[in-house]
Amino acid sequence: MGNFRTLKGYFVQHRWRLLIGLSTLLVVDGLQLIIPQVIKLAIDDLTRGGIVQADLVKYGLYIAGIALLIGFFRYFWRFMILGTARRIEEALRNRLFFHLQTLSLSFFQETKTGDLMAHATNDIDAVRMAVGMGLVAITDTPRTWSLGYRIHDLDRPKVDPLRHRSHALYCLGNNPFRQARPSSI
Repeated sequence: MGNFRTLKGYFVQHRWRLLIGLSTLLVVDGLQLIIPQVIKLAIDDLTRGGIVQADLVKYGLYIAGIALLIGFFRYFWRFMILGTARRIEEALRNRLFFHLQTLSLSFFQETKTGDLMAHATNDIDAVRMAVGMGLVAITDTPRTWSLGYRIHDLDRPKVDPLRHRSHALYCLGNNPFRQARPSSI
């Protein structure tokens, strides 16, 4: 965790951009979980038989509208979070460059050029990816799982038999103790 102390100042400096980006990421997560519910409503109406073409168009427009909102908010969180990661990357590169300029000639004679280039390129790129997509993964995954699980709980009586059946087939199909039979061909 000591390695993250270097980044703490950058996170504090860009906290509002990151908070806005993470907030819009959570909005996208919620919107993505609405589309399957709209499809579920359309299928339920089709199953009941009391649906006309205008209703199907209405459901399609709902999905298209939600998709447009998802696209807008997705652009916004990417701009805020990944843009902040780029700014932090630039600041780290400048910091490294200015530090390298203060070092003595003997340091450069003893240190391999490839090591310095690796720090200046690959290592800082890895930090950018960890800051940008790392924050997204830490925020996005638990939120989507928890919301998805809550929505799944609402439909549990209908889905439970299918879930157990698919789990049993998975276990039987991937039995590590089952011996392969030689082909008769």
